Amino acid sequence: MPRSTRPPTALPEQSEGPDSAVVLGKTALGLRRALGPVAWFVLEELMLCATEDNGQRVAHVSARVLAGRLGLDKDTAARAVARLCAAGVVVRSTQRRANAGRFGSGALELLLPAGLSMHRCPSMPDTMATPRTVRVARQRGSPRPTEDVQLSLLEATSQP
Repeated sequence: MPRSTRPPTALPEQSEGPDSAVVLGKTALGLRRALGPVAWFVLEELMLCATEDNGQRVAHVSARVLAGRLGLDKDTAARAVARLCAAGVVVRSTQRRANAGRFGSGALELLLPAGLSMHRCPSMPDTMATPRTVRVARQRGSPRPTEDVQLSLLEATSQP
């Protein structure tokens, strides 16, 4: 069956709220290995888009939205969520109906095991990189270019 030639829908990145970091400790390495790379990738995204709800971390996102954000097929994202549920890391909440009789987005409660946590990154404008503070490393002893020079890969050579 040929794939659709329609370009994928661009979804906005998670930008609301402060930046967060996923912190992985040694005790979570076995879980990472057991889940596999795709389910782990989905878990990271769920952690980053989750919000606090009555002391619980809850991600209000569908498999289709996860797939769009991560560049996966929706069925692949759904299988990854099912794998996370089977491992006891994610619990699905009941899905409610939206206004038009359609199903609303589900909520996934995260039950993070020991060794896996989220931390808010401090926002300090005085430590942000600016164009003046970012430097490109040069090899030692190489002279600075004094003018714009175009390299010529084809040099005129004399024919014998």
